[in-house]
Amino acid sequence: MLCLFGSCSQQKNSKEQEGEDLSIEENLLSGTEDSFPDSLLIVTDTLPATVDNSFDDFFYNFVTDSVFQLKRVSFPIYFFEKQKANKITAQQWKYLPLFSVMPAYNIIFDRAEDMWVEKDTSQEKVQVEEIYLQNKQMKQYTFQKKNGLWLLASIQMLTTKDYEEEGEDFLDFYVQFARDSVFQRQRLYNPLAFVTPDPEDEFKIFETVLDEGQWFAFRPPIATDVLTNILYGQTNNSSSRTKIVEFRGFGNGFNNILHFEKMKGIWKLVRFEDLSD
Repeated sequence: MLCLFGSCSQQKNSKEQEGEDLSIEENLLSGTEDSFPDSLLIVTDTLPATVDNSFDDFFYNFVTDSVFQLKRVSFPIYFFEKQKANKITAQQWKYLPLFSVMPAYNIIFDRAEDMWVEKDTSQEKVQVEEIYLQNKQMKQYTFQKKNGLWLLASIQMLTTKDYEEEGEDFLDFYVQFARDSVFQRQRLYNPLAFVTPDPEDEFKIFETVLDEGQWFAFRPPIATDVLTNILYGQTNNSSSRTKIVEFRGFGNGFNNILHFEKMKGIWKLVRFEDLSD
């Protein structure tokens, strides 16, 4: 399992006085028949049966419907942090809207060829990540499909890891790119490619270039505190010389894509796509 900018190495067992064995994490994520409590495998939903066909359909309902969410958590769920396993029961659970309340959320890829995984309906495990840019902490939510139903299996807090191979680390670059407009201007490749649907024919793509002023007029809402990611199965490799950050609105058709490339050891934005409906 590869994590964005971080190491998802196996957690050590917590101390005996904590009363929890971290090896339960392996059971939750292994996909064995006894990974989930039997009581949660009998779920009566008022939603269409197709809600579990794709992870995106399930996740939309999971974060917007508190009743549905409560049915789709594998209780007791474990929150792993600093070698401790904190057990959360259904009675203790608090509704998680996650990034459904954000102007846009992000999905990160190394290359355009990997973006098809968003539509892959054969997935059995997906991880949703919240990366806190200020302190480089990451909260990871692991969802697993069991008997045709998507369930939240575990939550863990991780520390992201910096990489300094052949120039600057992408996360360090992205933090400054998001927060500093002067730095952002310096990291725009000239000319900056721009792609959008043809205004005269919605089935065609219009390609042109943007100057600095046009970029700042049309750029997506870049969050300065939290960078999100959904790991559908794509690889996020620290040594990749290209990164794609997709911005998606939650159920409103908003879709912007930024293409970054490492040139002579530094990252630059080389292409901007506005593919919103």
